[in-house]
Amino acid sequence: MDTAGWLPLTIDLDTLSVRTASPRLTVQAGANDITTVLLDGRPVVTLTRTSPGLTIRATPGDAHLAYVLTGSGSTPITLNSDNAYRLVLVDAHLTSTDGPALHLQSPAAAFIELQGHSSLADAPVRTRRTDAQGEPVKPRGALSATGPLVIRGDGTLSINATAHHALTTAGHLRLSSGNLTLKVDTRDGLRPTQAFIMDGGRLTIDAPAGKGIKVSGKESAVQPLGFVAVNDGHITIRSHDKGITTGWKPWRDARTPDTNDDPDPRITINGGTIDITTTGTPARDTDDESENSLSPEGIEAKSVLRVRGGNLKVITTDDSISAGMHLELSGGRTYAYSSHDDAVDSNGTLTIAGGVLVAISHAPRPEGALDSDSNQFAITGGTFVGIGAYSSTPTDSACTQNVITIPTYVEAGPWTLRDAAGNVVFSYDLPFRSGYMIASTPALARGATYTVVRGGTLGPVGEDFHGLALHPTTLTGGTPAETFTITRILTPLGAAEFDWFSPEKGPDD
Repeated sequence: MDTAGWLPLTIDLDTLSVRTASPRLTVQAGANDITTVLLDGRPVVTLTRTSPGLTIRATPGDAHLAYVLTGSGSTPITLNSDNAYRLVLVDAHLTSTDGPALHLQSPAAAFIELQGHSSLADAPVRTRRTDAQGEPVKPRGALSATGPLVIRGDGTLSINATAHHALTTAGHLRLSSGNLTLKVDTRDGLRPTQAFIMDGGRLTIDAPAGKGIKVSGKESAVQPLGFVAVNDGHITIRSHDKGITTGWKPWRDARTPDTNDDPDPRITINGGTIDITTTGTPARDTDDESENSLSPEGIEAKSVLRVRGGNLKVITTDDSISAGMHLELSGGRTYAYSSHDDAVDSNGTLTIAGGVLVAISHAPRPEGALDSDSNQFAITGGTFVGIGAYSSTPTDSACTQNVITIPTYVEAGPWTLRDAAGNVVFSYDLPFRSGYMIASTPALARGATYTVVRGGTLGPVGEDFHGLALHPTTLTGGTPAETFTITRILTPLGAAEFDWFSPEKGPDD
């Protein structure tokens, strides 16, 4: 096994026996179920079997150890180290009989490497635990950590949580590679306090009673964190509550009056594939953290949400993508569908600067496809369409790309724009009758004349993104409905009638 310069120490979960392949390490079994590991003759690790399980304690020093877990067992493991360490899971299966399966009680970084298929499961029974100083601790996950976690490898780790969250850390969690599958019966999937960063691999979360990912944030005078960043990889979340959220709220979570130490609960998506479905029924309460309140949003940033790349499919019962201060789409492809609320929602400003967006709200007014809460709504690029009972009106002075709005009913079926030469510049196949439609594409030119055509058959489209033809070419047949010339940034079509919208059909799956 390649441990890349780290000294390997292997623990067989079935027998809890300890062995090593390093000539520098010596394993000494002692009395009272205590095993000592020596490095060049000096003690560096003690392993003690007590209630509630096996405790591994590294002696402070410069030893760099790789703890290798293999086999199957039921004894929970607590690991404490002042130094960064590697934790290698090689076809390791640990089903705890007492609380969390793995409790990484160290403030130092843990580099978890996945080889083969491994699994962890917690137990509802939890014996009182203490840290290295004898202070009581309450681990909150089947895999619970105090320090930063970095997960990588070409293997798979499945975590089944019956009593608490699946994976928690008081630090940050970074998934670089490997497959991480979380099944949570009653709580949340991932609960890192400081940050969640995904660079690759695959993350699958099934949380039928809770949230998928929540980064709570924490005040810090050094480096306050509380963000989510997705750079690559594949995320699939099925949750009752929110899919991905940065949950810091200063009026609720702050412990100091100084706002300089507050975290920034932002979300940035630079790439990857994200597939989120929420299932809970929204319920409002004056305290949105109460048991009577439920907001099953898809991706929620309490401050700023930026989508710069990637492929997103977010189907929710509440807002699909949401930001507290600013929401910006500048790249990637986003499909946002909400059955009970807004598809795209910002409590502050909203900017569409690039990428592809299909935003669908299947809720009655005042919910809608795009909502900027009466704040600035800028359109400077990208190709998008939004349908629903309502949409915020773009801010004319903030837009540089032409926009079409239809503030009246638009029937289901193909809706196409053809220029004076007969070329198709925009086409969208509405999945249901909509009370409001808004659309924009860089192909719309000021001074040009276009004709709306209903029905017909498109030629090669390049790609059909949830009904939106990304590269339309020709249209055969159809019925011309309206001809217009673009003379300003915002061009309204149809009769300006704002009617209540009655949903008729579900999302485009």
